[in-house]
Amino acid sequence: MRHETHRQRSWLRNTLGAAICAIALVATIAATGAVAATGPPSNTTKPSITGTPVVGKTFAAHTGAWTGTAPFTFGYQWERCSSSGLSCVNIPEAAQSRNYILTSDDAGHRLRVTVTATNSASTSRADSAASALVKMPATNVPVNTARPSISGSALEGSTLTATTGTWTGTSPTFAYQWQRCDTAGASCANILGATSSTYSPTGLDVGNTLRVIVTASNSIGSGSSISHQTATIRSQSSVQVSLNASASIVNYGRSVTLSGTVAGASAGDTVTIMGRPVVARSLQVVGSTTTDANGAYSKSVIPRQRTIYIAKGDGAQSDSLVVNVRPIVSLKRLVGHRLSVRVTAARSFFGRYVIAQRFNSRGWTTLQRVFLTRKSLGVQPTITTSATFRLHVRNGTRVRVMLGAGQAGSSYAPAISRVVAT
Repeated sequence: MRHETHRQRSWLRNTLGAAICAIALVATIAATGAVAATGPPSNTTKPSITGTPVVGKTFAAHTGAWTGTAPFTFGYQWERCSSSGLSCVNIPEAAQSRNYILTSDDAGHRLRVTVTATNSASTSRADSAASALVKMPATNVPVNTARPSISGSALEGSTLTATTGTWTGTSPTFAYQWQRCDTAGASCANILGATSSTYSPTGLDVGNTLRVIVTASNSIGSGSSISHQTATIRSQSSVQVSLNASASIVNYGRSVTLSGTVAGASAGDTVTIMGRPVVARSLQVVGSTTTDANGAYSKSVIPRQRTIYIAKGDGAQSDSLVVNVRPIVSLKRLVGHRLSVRVTAARSFFGRYVIAQRFNSRGWTTLQRVFLTRKSLGVQPTITTSATFRLHVRNGTRVRVMLGAGQAGSSYAPAISRVVAT
């Protein structure tokens, strides 16, 4: 009995010892694996390229295998190499995404892709092997000779329009696929349902760039080409339009330069100038201009009377700006003490009056009112209102006439003629 109990105790000690050793072994293996799975990225299987090596077809990059601290993010840079696969140089645009469409510049070359892996510890890179030699497609298969382009404002809610570019080949038909990319034009992905020649950016596109893939097909085959990327898409609320004038008041018939900026606009964005004379009820288009690379614009206009202006660009508009107009008031000496006065503007001042003044030691003093009694039409919309009058003053007296605010009305600013000696 006692002997049997001893045997049981011995068996229990041996079993526990074996279990402890097994647990220790598993822990050691796990610890070894954990060390191997941490640290900077390390490439264990080279990146690779798949796809048909023909102009107009697409190459796809594969990252290969990497060890290190997960997760990884991957970047791509396609390179064009010599026919032997050496002397590789970066392809500058539309070549930073996983997929790359072969162009006629690639014909006779081999391509490779550099994959950059980044994790919390560091960044590492690895090159693929060079591809097969890129060839031109069969005769009369569509081949792109000038890349597609995108026109329109890079703005949420606007309309972007893609052109097909220029193609060789017999009677091609075209299909479109818009892509959303990062600000560098990389990490591009197809936009679901965006398969027409026009596309309206949404809130998802704000802060990104866009490009379009155009595929040309005919009975012999097909080929694709990719546009340049747009500017970074801006939100509608971010657009601000400013408006300034080179002068707040101008003489009738003279021009004034309206200028300002459209915040974040691209070169060539359209700015529309709207104007409303004070006698009109609504704004009308005065003209349009385009922004430069800094979003600045300018436009010369000729207000015919007091006018309120605004500028519209990229779906937003500026605050209103008022430019006042001063009628041309001219005074001419006739025979003796007779003088003639003329007021030129886009309205008649018939029945209104100017004030004749003379200059003495006390300054300018009023002599009399001169009512305007005649009017004549000039080149539309110009009207000249005039009168002839006599002043009883000494020879050599300096005189002038003034159209006061009450007589000028809401359409015009007060005006004064030049000084004339009797």
